[in-house]
Amino acid sequence: MSRTPVREAMKLLCHEGLLTAQPRRGMSVTQLTPAQAAEAQQLCNLLASHLALVQAQPCATSTGLTRQLYGVAHARLQLARGPDACMSLNFSPTPAAPAQPALAD
Repeated sequence: MSRTPVREAMKLLCHEGLLTAQPRRGMSVTQLTPAQAAEAQQLCNLLASHLALVQAQPCATSTGLTRQLYGVAHARLQLARGPDACMSLNFSPTPAAPAQPALAD
């Protein structure tokens, strides 16, 4: 594999805030403050509930942008949780579907 795709991927991760560019040192994983971690959690929850609401509508509109935003917010949240959480990072941009209540017959 050539270096160009790796550089482009790292630039994208830097643009998304997951990596931090350090002059003459390269890239490092971004360290989030507790306030940023709390904000990422709130954003994840808001996007997941909005996505579930939109998908539940009979004529659901396009959810591509919401899914992408959720994926970025989820990645930042995993980053805030530390390296152990990053090892089990779920790259699926779709949040887990809320449990459906059982209907009585």
